Amino acid sequence: MTPELVAKVVEGTGESLHGRSETDLASARDRAMLDLLDLKKAAGLSE
Repeated sequence: MTPELVAKVVEGTGESLHGRSETDLASARDRAMLDLLDLKKAAGLSE
């Protein structure tokens, strides 16, 4: 990746955070994964 492309990726990533911290995003990700696992279990799709 060129330095220009890296800069654009970093800039776009920062913009997509909408002021939220990485910790906030990780917490939201984790909650979403747990919700998906619960839905999978409720649908009888888990082991």
